[in-house]
Amino acid sequence: MKQNVFSKLKAVFDDLTGKNKFDKVDFAILKTMMMLAAVDGDVSPEEIENFKAMSAKCRGYNGESFETLWDQALRSAGYLLLQARLLERDALADVFVKEAEKDFVDELVLDAEDDRTRAFDALVQMASADGDYSAVECACIAALTKRVKEVREQKIAERYPRGA
Repeated sequence: MKQNVFSKLKAVFDDLTGKNKFDKVDFAILKTMMMLAAVDGDVSPEEIENFKAMSAKCRGYNGESFETLWDQALRSAGYLLLQARLLERDALADVFVKEAEKDFVDELVLDAEDDRTRAFDALVQMASADGDYSAVECACIAALTKRVKEVREQKIAERYPRGA
């Protein structure tokens, strides 16, 4: 009986402290990885497996947190998958960045350089997962890198106006 009460209290505590959820940065990176997989017009089985494997390595991974991530990632990826059929590369890269803006850019823009590097490395890994790091995937990563840099410079200038 005591152990059952302890288990319930621990579960409530874990929910409150976020141990049962992905942290915002990991969530943003993972979601953007799935979006990137879609921009070449096909999400391969290798890309899906890479996404699942990367998700499972993150703190807060469990069935419920993965379902939330999976649902949001597929919604954005589906949108980009259709856009990939309609748009030229540069226009698609712009749409990709706009779709990634709220999660990826907002979460990573003021993070340490190591964290931003880790995030972009994960995107490159996803782009390469199917054995074809396509020109459109490269263009999307380049556009996202540029956007993160622009927003970072803007935020730093706002915070430290004399240093800008």
